[in-house]
Amino acid sequence: GKPLSTENIRMQNFPANSVPEGAFRTIEEALQGGRVALRPIVPNEPVLASKVSGSGGRAVLSANLAEGMRAVAISVNAVQGVSGFVRPGDVVDIFLTRQIPGDGASEQDLMTEVVLENIKVLAVDQVAAESATEPQVGRTAVVEVDQRDAQKLVLAGRIGTLSLALRNVEEQDEFGGSSLITNRDFAGSRLRIAARPQAPCGPNGLTVGPACGCA
Repeated sequence: GKPLSTENIRMQNFPANSVPEGAFRTIEEALQGGRVALRPIVPNEPVLASKVSGSGGRAVLSANLAEGMRAVAISVNAVQGVSGFVRPGDVVDIFLTRQIPGDGASEQDLMTEVVLENIKVLAVDQVAAESATEPQVGRTAVVEVDQRDAQKLVLAGRIGTLSLALRNVEEQDEFGGSSLITNRDFAGSRLRIAARPQAPCGPNGLTVGPACGCA
């Protein structure tokens, strides 16, 4: 998990025909993209690509997880992922939208609840570098949660649709508490248009005009 730096790596001469496979040829190449060690590397051991994370922000997340935390991927799109403005290092709230339970509920009876608050985003798709600040619409967001919240997110993803809400950088320690919003909280949802009367049936299943009765 420790990052490579000019303080812990150095160049070493090797015979041309004995350079280990996966070795870096320059210090700059080894440091590219903020690589971190994935396995123990002892003093004077060659630093190989197989023992460190990739470059360009594609670091292995296990090296960046806090103790006791888990990385969980959830499905998002342009709308659910705030049009690509959610980037690694941001903090978000996660909402779940699903049908209201009960035998009398229809597909239009929906509810949205807060599943988790103040959740750190580790990666979007395969980009994990916090220096990647350009908006990018992704299909998955990887978030850092504890084991119980990881179970909650996995189940919530099967129940309904998860959405992200980007938090202000100055309000990342505030909690709004769990709340529940349904379609009945909107004034317009209480309006109903009466069904139009159907025209009476004519002979052989034909429809006749409103002034005619069924033959």
